[in-house]
Amino acid sequence: MKIFILSNNYTEIGSIFMIPDTALNQIGRPAFLPDYALPAVGRAHLVIRINRLGKGISERFSSRYFSEITVGVHFTASQLLKELQELRAPWDLAVGFDGAASIGRFVPMGKFCNHHIEILAGKKSLCEYDTQEMLVKPNEIVAKLSRTYRLCQGDLIFLGSPMSFSTDIDTRITLSLDGSSLSSFMVK
Repeated sequence: MKIFILSNNYTEIGSIFMIPDTALNQIGRPAFLPDYALPAVGRAHLVIRINRLGKGISERFSSRYFSEITVGVHFTASQLLKELQELRAPWDLAVGFDGAASIGRFVPMGKFCNHHIEILAGKKSLCEYDTQEMLVKPNEIVAKLSRTYRLCQGDLIFLGSPMSFSTDIDTRITLSLDGSSLSSFMVK
């Protein structure tokens, strides 16, 4: 399984990077952030799951390659990322550590339209936005990725986030899509 993450996709078209599958927590399991990752910065993403094998997919047909969505959070060791960027070194340690990403349960997508994403810490909203401001839509992203990579069933694409949030250890995070809770987990 491959996990692709767009770094922005709202105010600018950001870069795309990959993280290892070991970075993904199981649904509802605690996110154990390593000491070097603190303070960690999270970003809430709309996530699609690829449902069939494809390479060189035309944008016209790319919507056939995904049918489910969820909300995901990707944590970044922000201080380490700055240091690695200054050194022009690979970002892997800052973005791909074990437990760096968590997702909710998948729900049928239907026709892509505006979705409301909210991340809660207890009852406090950490991050809230609508996906209508997305610069590059999912079908375009799938087509572009498939030019370089063979997309396989189960691959995940985090579609970008307009804002980041910080969270404390021992905080319960709830991932919500269109007012429905898709997952809840502790940050440890």
